[in-house]
Amino acid sequence: MRTLGLALMALSLFTSTGSAQEDWRAFLQKDLVEVQGDLIVWDHFVLERLEFAGAEPIQFQVKYHSEAPAEGVMSRDMFVALSTEANTILLFGILSEAYQVSFSDFLDAYDSEPLDAPIGTPDLELNLVMTGEGVQFEIVNTATGERTRETTTWTDIFEGQ
Repeated sequence: MRTLGLALMALSLFTSTGSAQEDWRAFLQKDLVEVQGDLIVWDHFVLERLEFAGAEPIQFQVKYHSEAPAEGVMSRDMFVALSTEANTILLFGILSEAYQVSFSDFLDAYDSEPLDAPIGTPDLELNLVMTGEGVQFEIVNTATGERTRETTTWTDIFEGQ
């Protein structure tokens, strides 16, 4: 069940009502990852929306940034999969904790719209840096400049698997 929930959340990061109007063939063939020097990088921007019954709707922009060495650490496919899963878990964890709602209520309230480029400065940045040794997660509140980081090794992540 957890895998299905994560797959649905990940799909929501890539699709929206607006993308249904685009040429779906071009959408499906679009590369997500760029090679920049010796790194593979994935930057994408999303306009996130939450609308709970009885509460003022909110909208905010998120920049998702992931990077890893281009060679020797992981496949491009695994890079995209891990980036999607980590970013989804981070964002949904932050928001569901802040609103203290059930997972199903959160999903009912959630909507997103992928952006081709940022609109001004994103409100939140979720950075994921992967190396041969492990992963560093960073959350940046761009309004306050506050940064929160957590670093862990691959062994710690996969030991429980």
